[in-house]
Formats: sequence, C-alpha cells, structure tokens
Amino acid sequence: MSGPSKVIVLDPDPQAGRQIQLGLSREGVPTHIPVVPSEPSQLADLASEVPGLVLIGGVDGQAVELVRRARELLGPDVPIVSTARGAARADLEAAGADEVVARPSYLRDLVTLCRILRGVPAGKRDHLVGSLVETTGVYTLVRALSSLGRSAVLTLIRGLRRGEVRFYRGEVTSAEVGLIHGQAALHQLLLWTDARFDFAHEDIVRRQQIPLTPDELFADAERFLQGVREHAGPLSPATVLEQDTQRILFLGKQVPTEVHGVLRMFDGHRVLADILEDSPYRVFETLRVAQKAVEVGLLKAVDAQRPKATWRAVLAIDEWLVGETREAVVERTSEIDSGPVSTTAKRKGKGKSRKRSKAATPPAGIRAEIDWGALVPRNIGAEVGPLSGVVPAQAAAGEVTIATRDRQREKLEALMDTDKRDRIFPTEIGLEPKVVIADDAAPTAKVVVSSEGETSSGKKKKQKKTGKSGPVSKVTPLPGALDEAAARAKAEADASEQRAKEIAEQNAREAEAEAREAQVKAREAQAQAKEAAALAEQIAREA
Repeated sequence: MSGPSKVIVLDPDPQAGRQIQLGLSREGVPTHIPVVPSEPSQLADLASEVPGLVLIGGVDGQAVELVRRARELLGPDVPIVSTARGAARADLEAAGADEVVARPSYLRDLVTLCRILRGVPAGKRDHLVGSLVETTGVYTLVRALSSLGRSAVLTLIRGLRRGEVRFYRGEVTSAEVGLIHGQAALHQLLLWTDARFDFAHEDIVRRQQIPLTPDELFADAERFLQGVREHAGPLSPATVLEQDTQRILFLGKQVPTEVHGVLRMFDGHRVLADILEDSPYRVFETLRVAQKAVEVGLLKAVDAQRPKATWRAVLAIDEWLVGETREAVVERTSEIDSGPVSTTAKRKGKGKSRKRSKAATPPAGIRAEIDWGALVPRNIGAEVGPLSGVVPAQAAAGEVTIATRDRQREKLEALMDTDKRDRIFPTEIGLEPKVVIADDAAPTAKVVVSSEGETSSGKKKKQKKTGKSGPVSKVTPLPGALDEAAARAKAEADASEQRAKEIAEQNAREAEAEAREAQVKAREAQAQAKEAAALAEQIAREA
C-alpha cells in the first residue's frame, strides 16, 4: 500500500459506525460516515468519495441491499467488507461483498482487515500480502483472518525462516515453522514481530493438527503470550542479546554445561524469538536462563533498534512484543538521545580496563542465589565426576591407531567354553541373584550377587579344594534349589506386575475424572462469557 486511503463506514446503527471510526482513527486511517438512508436505493453520494474500502453493516435484507447498491455505485475496483447480522454469506457475496466478517467480531480485527484490504485491486483480493510492521502482530492477524471464514494458507517469511498457518473455513487446523508442527508451532509464530505475510485462498484438506475450536485456540494463545510475558521480565521477543565474555569467564565454573549451550546461542545478531525457536529446551526454560543470565551480567542487550511505524497505535501486548514502552509510543517521531558514546581512546591503558571489569563484578553473595541446575533439565549421570564419557583404550598411546590384519589379536574368539565367556562378558550385572553350589562334602545352596555370578569366598574355597589359582570353571547346581528360586522370582514378578497394573488403572480413572471436571468447568465458563457478552450488548443497545 502506497499510503492511507479513506474508508467509508455504512451502518444503520450510528453507535456501531462511530466505534469503527474511532478504531480506524487510532490506526491513522481517515474515515467517513455518510448518512444511511432508510431505503438503500436512495444511496447516491458514494461515487464522489473514491474510497479505498467500504465497510457495510446492517441487518438481514437491508444489509444485502446496501451491499448491492454500493457495488453498483463504486464498481468492482473498491473492496467491500460486510459485517451484517442475520444475512446469509452466499447472499452477501452474490450482492457484491468481497469479504464477510461474522458477528460478533473484535473491533481490532475489523481495523486489521481494513488495513490489509483497502486499496487492493479486484484481481488480487484472493492473494493478500503485507508486513507485520505495517499491520499488526501475528496473534491479531490470525484472529482477524479467521473471522473471514475462508479456506486459505497464511505464509510468514522472516529472513531465512518460514512459517505457515492453514485455515479451513475460518478454523485454524494446522501450523508449521521449521521442524515444529501443530500448536507448538503456532506458539512460536506468535512471538514473531517482523515478517512478511502472504494470505492465499486455497482449497485445503482439514488436517486437524490443532483439535481446538477458534475460541479455545485464541484463548490458549492469549494465555501463552501472557505467560511468556510474565516469565520474560524485562526482555521481549524482539530483544537482541550478546554474551559478556569477561563475565562468563568469571562465573563460568558455576554455570552447568546445559546452560552454557543456551548462552552460546546469543550471538548479538538473532532476536530472542529466534533463540527460543532454535533452543533444544522449551520456551519457558530458555526464557528463565536468559532472564537470569541478564540479571547477573552474563548477557547484555545490543543497542540496535529496528524502525517502527510512526502512525501505528500499539496495544500493551504489542508494546511488549516489539520491546517498546508507552513513553516510546508517544515520542516515536523524536530522535533518540543515546547519551555520550565512549571512544576507544579511553581504553588504551590496560590498568583502567582491568579496573572497570573488576568493578563490574558482583559480590559473591549474588552469584550463590541462582540455582542454574533448576532452570533446565539435566542429563542423568552428567555429574558423576570421575567417570569419563570416552571408553579408554587397551593401551595408552600418543595417537589413535587402527587395528590391521597384521596386529596381534586378543584371541577372545578362541574361548569356546560358555562359562569362560560368561565370566568375561557377564550377562547379569548384579541385577538378579544366582545360585552357586560350593565343593563341600555336604552341598548347600548359597544366593550370591556378583558381576561374575560368584562370591569371593566361594572362589577361595574352590581354589583351596582343587589346588588351582584360577577360578573354578565348572559348578553343579541343585535342581531343587534352582526351581525354588525361579518360582520365587516368578511369583514376585507377577505380584509386582499386578500392583503396577492396579496403580495404572487407578491413575487412569483419576485422570479421566479430572478431564471430565475440566470440561464441565470450561463449558460453564463459556456459558458465563456468552451471558456477559449478551448482557453487554443489551446494555449498549439501551444506551
């Protein structure tokens, strides 16, 4: 769009027309409200206005006649959006309406649709393009496009990143960004603040990757944005952070490896929304790491602000998404005074540089307050200590060597005796008891637990009896003892399996009861919301 163009609001209800005019005026769009005659055929003063878009309200057949008369006066070049109540979509489209917005609808959504559609030629209204900077955020954009009731695909492109949201008759059925799909992908797209979008009408298959109604979906999206805003603290998705290498070197020993992996992603070029998308951890875990790292000085903000529109009216959630304060909204056109800039001449002395870095170091008491291990999930066994993650070689050498056919082998393949292989490669590593019979005059059964299936005392007795220094390679088990041990083990396993099955069934019943209770509460809340909306509409009509 080259610039703002006038929007004409035709609504027999003066109060509704005035509300739409105020909403468009906040966005800097000039609006005109002509007098709507009692008979739509008497409407004759629209041809001289040359509007960029006409927004037509009304009820039932009156709205259809207003749309038909406006299309006759303006021709096919002016987009017409209908917000009629009680009229069928097919009748309005046949009368000449380009888009039909179902009631009730949000005023913010109507304003967003007017900004996108105004001035668009007739042949391009089924393929709309625009920018988030010039229109609104992803949350409001998706909600506004959903109110059109179209089957279409919304494509968002930001640099090399691409996201997609699919609509089936106004219902959001699937979302995709990178390797993420479904509702998680939509959550990630909600944090985008600067992207080009493409909304194309298409006949799509209803995938239902997101099995939620529009009301449930947008309520969940609003809760997600509010939760991210609370966890982010002073940060916003448009914030660009970089590492403070001096601070990381000073506090590096206290930071776990998992947290270091997150900190390395802050390179001073990507915004926080990109970090949240690329992080191997969940959104809120990565946010907690970033917030704590900023508090202790491991991360610092980069002084690089993206340009913002001078006419745009920003809501509270939009201010946070783009990292903008209310004062910045008022003084958006004024020049930003960044204060004195330190020159490189002040950093010539090494002593001064050391003093500054030392003065910026917080006391030791502050560092001990952050439990880094509680911010992200830790790997099991990562803190074992003396154990190494690399299997040691048989012989220490200065470099890695590769075995060849000429090299002497360990000759383990010649050990054909089963008992010898079991002792060298034990299959039971202390997990199950094993019955071993000693070489005494009166054989007795002993239950021992060992990595080789034998106790050290049993070995000593065998060595003394046979006169050999090596381990005894042949044992004679008692059939009765083996059967008794196997029966006991089987009985214990059956009892454990039965207990686990009972616990699982009880948990399933409790979860099902909680789910039913949650559904009842959700239906009650939805009914209360509808009653409140009806009461508000009745009060507005009476006023």
